[in-house]
Amino acid sequence: VANTDTVSFDGIENANSFFAHLVADKLNIGGTIPKQILQLVNLETLSMSDSHLEGTIHSDIGKMVNLTSLYLHGNSLNGQIPTHFGNLNKLKVLSLAKNKLTGVLPSQLDQMTSLVALSLTDQTTKGGGISGDLLDFSSNTQLNALYLGGNQFEGSIPSELLRGANLDAALTVDLSSNVLTGTIPGALSRFISLNLKTQDNFITGVDARLCVLDGWMNGNVREYGCDAILCPASTTLSTGKQMFDNEACADCGGGDGVKFYGQTTCGVRDVVLTERELLQQLYDATDGRNWHTNDNWYTNAHYCSWYGVTCDSAKSVVNIVLGSNKLKGSIPTSLYQLPNLARLSLFSNEIDISFNGIERARNLRSLILDSTGLNSLEGIGDARGLKELNVRYNSLEALPSEMQRLVHLESLEASNNKLNGALPTWLSNLPALDTLVVSNNNLSGPLPDFADLPSLVFLDLSHNQFTGTVPPMLMKNSFVEEKIFVDFTDNRLTGTVPSDLKRLDRLQIQLQDNQITGLSEDLCKMNGWMDDDVEMYGCDGIMCPAGTYNAAGRQNADQGECTFCKVAKYMGQTKCSGAFRSLASVGAIASFVVSTMYLML
Repeated sequence: VANTDTVSFDGIENANSFFAHLVADKLNIGGTIPKQILQLVNLETLSMSDSHLEGTIHSDIGKMVNLTSLYLHGNSLNGQIPTHFGNLNKLKVLSLAKNKLTGVLPSQLDQMTSLVALSLTDQTTKGGGISGDLLDFSSNTQLNALYLGGNQFEGSIPSELLRGANLDAALTVDLSSNVLTGTIPGALSRFISLNLKTQDNFITGVDARLCVLDGWMNGNVREYGCDAILCPASTTLSTGKQMFDNEACADCGGGDGVKFYGQTTCGVRDVVLTERELLQQLYDATDGRNWHTNDNWYTNAHYCSWYGVTCDSAKSVVNIVLGSNKLKGSIPTSLYQLPNLARLSLFSNEIDISFNGIERARNLRSLILDSTGLNSLEGIGDARGLKELNVRYNSLEALPSEMQRLVHLESLEASNNKLNGALPTWLSNLPALDTLVVSNNNLSGPLPDFADLPSLVFLDLSHNQFTGTVPPMLMKNSFVEEKIFVDFTDNRLTGTVPSDLKRLDRLQIQLQDNQITGLSEDLCKMNGWMDDDVEMYGCDGIMCPAGTYNAAGRQNADQGECTFCKVAKYMGQTKCSGAFRSLASVGAIASFVVSTMYLML
């Protein structure tokens, strides 16, 4: 069924005994490997390369014990390689190249004694990268083709690499473009014919015993010696090694960028750092020794146990939570290289943060930067996967238009900044937005109706300078059965609250300390409004009438009845005075408490 329009495999599990080979390459399946296929335990060949597969590889793959060939390359599979692959004792060929797998190599791979070829090449292009130390694959006696290039493997090349393999066979091992260090070990001289690819690592030497092995590197060692294995430090070649007479390793003139063997460019490499090193850079750049808490940082303990760091099951960093921890300095942009970072919370620290390079943090979903002194969001539009952005209590003067690219954004909190002018119209381009908080700024102009944001259920525009009337079409496309919270406290709104809002069954709308003069009677019968206060107190449950006041600007169980006040000329006043704007009013505090309680529901 390769290269066809097949998208469903419903029923194929009933054909388990009818065929042994399934080739389903270049399909538009989407999702993970169909569960029906995983039930075909008699299959010997399964090929689903370039078929838009996503998600993790299910452990049921380990039940397909008759597989001899499995091709899943060219998809977007993520997570760690399942340990259950160790059950596939008949498997000879396993290709998982060009996905976005992470984690470390499971030791069970070393138990697959029938394996002839293993390809895990290039997991980094799509945002993954298998890390940790290399296995030595010493038990894989049949293995003669091992492709592990384009990952984040670290440490040195094992001296026991492929110890059990046939020493007379022609072997290919690709370890290029990783983070490997040290010298290529002389113990590998036991192989008569080995094509070893190690360019673009951090190798500092080649054991001299390897440079006289005529059968190595397709015979090139006989012609070019050590240069056929890796170009020496301070030189370069596009292949990282010499293969032809007319293409020799060329001198780079020294410099930090070419101090390693096998470099394919003379420029300074965009170094792929380990996750430990990336965290250490954060520690060094923000005076980690003087953090409030820095338990286990920079010790031999695994970085997943460092204070504020959380990892997934593959021991890859997913959360960094160091709020209010006395960080000082500039956050290194290299932190965005953490391949699985999902939450970065650095609130209430004295830091400078740039969003340059944030596009590398492909899995970043939550960014918490309130009270950090932030004065610009330039570059934030490249964080395309972001769902939560909290930048409260900073010095922002504008929300840049590039933010409209954050189409997955669900929560934006930017209160207590220096935002001014009208709310940007591009907010309507954020279809997933359900929470918008921009209170305590200098925003002005008429209120938008937010009709283009159907997911919006929490809206706080309090303590600004909005003018005009409450829009009749306010949130007209929101789900009417949802509990919706709206706070327009302490603005300059006028006129009558329109009866059109009665379409919202469970609305809690804060309107105190404006210049509102009327309230539609229809709204005073909305029993589900204001946490049922309208059912108890009628119109007073929405706003105290003109000529009265109380600390909440409306009647509820905590504040009691609205009290006579001759000078309260507008509805919903929180003080018995002619003034209707008071940022420090008890009403503002009450509004904050209500908002907080709503978010906790």
